[in-house]
Amino acid sequence: MQKSESESKSKDEPKGKKNVEQAQQSMKQAADGLRQSDAMEASKEQEKAVDELKDALEQIEKRLAQLREETLIDRLARLEARFRSMLARQQEVTTATATTHSKQLEAGKLTRADLLGLRKLATEERELAEEAHQTNELLIEDGTSVVFPRVVANLREDLLRLGELLDESRVDRYTQALQQDVAATLQELIDALQRNLKKKKSEGGGECNCEPPLVPNSAELKMLRSMQIRVHGRTELLGKAIEAGELDVSLKKEFSALTEMQKKVAEMALEMTEKY
Repeated sequence: MQKSESESKSKDEPKGKKNVEQAQQSMKQAADGLRQSDAMEASKEQEKAVDELKDALEQIEKRLAQLREETLIDRLARLEARFRSMLARQQEVTTATATTHSKQLEAGKLTRADLLGLRKLATEERELAEEAHQTNELLIEDGTSVVFPRVVANLREDLLRLGELLDESRVDRYTQALQQDVAATLQELIDALQRNLKKKKSEGGGECNCEPPLVPNSAELKMLRSMQIRVHGRTELLGKAIEAGELDVSLKKEFSALTEMQKKVAEMALEMTEKY
């Protein structure tokens, strides 16, 4: 029983504490040796103290690295759960929008009930935009990612724009394509976090003294590429709308939004080159 209690106490002790205690004893003995003018003995004890302190530092640094990894795993899991919840909600709105569009095509117009339903969908998109904003503040505070915060900031802008489009009773292919882009972005964020979460769990604590990033550079580059693909896709959709004579005041706003989005993607690319 006494042995078990001793082992438990040893586990609870701060890392390196035993080494520091032994170093302190060696320091005392070195002081005794110096008082007795025994330089050889004092030097030997001083070397022991230096070695013990070195071991203590290594143990503390190892534990700090482990704690950083544990904190990172927790952050990854919480972010993934948050994005997963947002994706489920967005998928429901996307499905409801497509259903409303089908009704509009069949009846030639939307009923009062349909319009009220669209107001609710618009509210849901704006609530998701607020969720994206709060999540982005966490990412900015984390400070280890270049692309992720900007992707989520752009996600918020897309969700706000969707709220406007649904308020305007736009349930056409452009609105649905924008909703699909939002869902695809959320899924990519989830996938990137999942991959790193799985990797970190399998690796265990690392030896790095730096703050570990949420995701590796490769994941950030994939997100950057996906954003550029989406800008291109939306540009093509607008081009088709022009050809079909569907470009009204509402869709003209998209040119301004896409211009800003393209600028942001270029800025992200520049920041990524500086990060390497």
